[in-house]
Amino acid sequence: MWMDPPAAIGCKSCVLNDLDLYVKNIHSGDNYYANNCNSLDANNNVERVRVNADDGDLFEISVHASNLITSNQMYS
Repeated sequence: MWMDPPAAIGCKSCVLNDLDLYVKNIHSGDNYYANNCNSLDANNNVERVRVNADDGDLFEISVHASNLITSNQMYS
């Protein structure tokens, strides 16, 4: 989650600093995208990935930034 700067009044697609969360299962190669999407979610600034993990699974967690209008963007 992050706080996005205010967008223009009346904007319909207004995520200005778009951060996208995704998780990759290193063993199986499966990719998991935020909010049960089939690809990166460009519409929300609250994103969650849930996976069913087996013993020994190894995951890579990534945050991808695009459309940044500020020089940096804090997130948690």
